[in-house]
Amino acid sequence: MIAPPPAPAADAVSAFLSAFWARHPVTGSFAGVADNDHVYPDWSPEGLTASVVALAAERQALAGTLEHAERTLSGVAWPASAPLVDLRLADITLEIEIAERSGTHFHRRNPALAIGEAIFGVIALMLRRDLPLEVRWSSAARRVAAVPAFLDGARRSLTEAIPAAWRERALRECEGATILLRDGLPIWFGGASDGAAAEALAAVPEAVAAIAAYERWLSADARIDEGNDVAAGEPMLAALIRRGHWSSVSLTDWKHSLTERFADTKGRLAGMAGALAPGGWPDVEARLAADLPAPADYLASLEQCWADCKSTAESMQYVIWPESPLRFASTAPWARAAAPFLYYLPYRCPPPLVPTATHTHEVAPLMVDVAGVERVSPAMTRAQIKLNHVVHHAALGHHVQNWYAARSASRIGRVSAQDGASRIAMFIGGSLAEGWACYATDLMEEAGFLTAAERVAEQHTRLRLLARALMDIDLHAGQRSLDEVARFYEVEVGMNGAAARNEAVKNSMFPGAAIMYWLGLDGIHQARLARATRDGDRFDLRAFHQEILAMGAIPVPMIVERMNAGAAR
Repeated sequence: MIAPPPAPAADAVSAFLSAFWARHPVTGSFAGVADNDHVYPDWSPEGLTASVVALAAERQALAGTLEHAERTLSGVAWPASAPLVDLRLADITLEIEIAERSGTHFHRRNPALAIGEAIFGVIALMLRRDLPLEVRWSSAARRVAAVPAFLDGARRSLTEAIPAAWRERALRECEGATILLRDGLPIWFGGASDGAAAEALAAVPEAVAAIAAYERWLSADARIDEGNDVAAGEPMLAALIRRGHWSSVSLTDWKHSLTERFADTKGRLAGMAGALAPGGWPDVEARLAADLPAPADYLASLEQCWADCKSTAESMQYVIWPESPLRFASTAPWARAAAPFLYYLPYRCPPPLVPTATHTHEVAPLMVDVAGVERVSPAMTRAQIKLNHVVHHAALGHHVQNWYAARSASRIGRVSAQDGASRIAMFIGGSLAEGWACYATDLMEEAGFLTAAERVAEQHTRLRLLARALMDIDLHAGQRSLDEVARFYEVEVGMNGAAARNEAVKNSMFPGAAIMYWLGLDGIHQARLARATRDGDRFDLRAFHQEILAMGAIPVPMIVERMNAGAAR
């Protein structure tokens, strides 16, 4: 029997994306796919089992087309090789989803995933601005009404012993979800009391009751692992790094390299901080913490820092700065009470599939003390504004990278780093998205944009990135417990107890996610060094950056492979 010819690559990628958005309707809402704005995924035991079968069949159907593309496009330069990249990314994503849905680390023992999906299914509609308000109200009404059935199905899938730390995280998010539905929705509706608004508000009591039932089950009836066994296992971690991050480096070699870099970075931090303050890093950190903008200049200071970052990046010819308007604003009134309990990000990737006139980066609103005096949140220091809110997220980092990604020849690279309820849309998008954002801060340090104290703070960030990468391996390979990881962050990195614990818990929930920051950052630096060595005086840094960004959010080692294919030609 003669095998049928492989399907055209474009058709295969279209089929993958269509099925992906159907499986991930909440992530689709964030990305700009409105078809399933009214529904949730099926995370019931029956739904997960059926999806694994469907995913396996989908991957099998893709195999012939991928094999043909590997034979014909492997040595082809970008962008002609974009179909090969997309087919690879589709295959990897299907493989990872099968592992997650058939394994025990995610849907079968992490209750925070479900409550996060439930509430961000509503928040995604509240944040969207490309659809008329009445359309979003109507979809929100249907999603709120669907919360009880979704949570019931997801709860029935939680058959494994739940780590105690994950239960704590889920209970906290239940509290935030209740606040959002009970108090935030009426604010969003702005007093509207008819039509879709009335329908949504009428569904709130039953949704809140379902969340309360989920809380009671977690508190009283769920099987809890008090020992907090959170390891995903070395085989899964190794597969995520090898396939999801497209890295040929073994776990052993990663561990060796990261350990050496950690020691070097810690020594350099001590030298930099000691030269600036007698007490070293704690003294520098205290100075930075005390440097807050005046309340009257708060939002203006963000806007000025953004403008200065853009001007400096352009003068250094780092990138061709895109036309991508952004404004800073205080957290939306409907979100303020709930946000501290949730994975509510100040900056989220603009929907890559729909036009966005002006994107909003939200920041903590001014606080009012007991005397009625306005004050800036202690978290919004000038250093945090510059390093995190502006450079890493709203300017040269994520915002510039997101603009280029949305226009990539890779259809999957356009959407893979879209923020979802608990993590980005596809694992494969992380090393470029986070690696570039960290690299952007390095660039601004090279440009002299950081003060001496901010340079020390950035060195401390590098230490934290290396620590997270190391602990990603140790935790999921079963070499350290959750408590030991948190202790490492306290003792070796200097994080306070609460921050160290939160970091460790976040690491535990998503294997392979912490290492992607350093993997991407170091991969970009190594590619730059190799290109500069090869080109000598002809090296064009801006052209190098444009080449990287044009490929979208795909694994950094795959980007380097495509660049090398172009160089070979």
